[in-house]
Amino acid sequence: MWVDYTDAGALRFSGQDLAAFGQPGYEYEYIIKVEPGQFEALRHALGVSADADVADAICAHVGDIMPAGETTWLDSHGIVHLVETWHHPPD
Repeated sequence: MWVDYTDAGALRFSGQDLAAFGQPGYEYEYIIKVEPGQFEALRHALGVSADADVADAICAHVGDIMPAGETTWLDSHGIVHLVETWHHPPD
């Protein structure tokens, strides 16, 4: 998983699995975006200050987020997000 910001300022989680669904060669990619209007709720869920950089805070709490998965964790805290996925079956 990688975390950064889009040009528009949204927080972006992105990831890739090159053996998705237990199938070597089956590639799965995803992007999860959290718009800046949700940053206050995100900071609250992470227990960080109002001026904390949300990408840094996500990285500091990755051990709390990844076991559940990003979307499950965001949903559990009521944080609105957009998910985009791509699947590439093996040739």
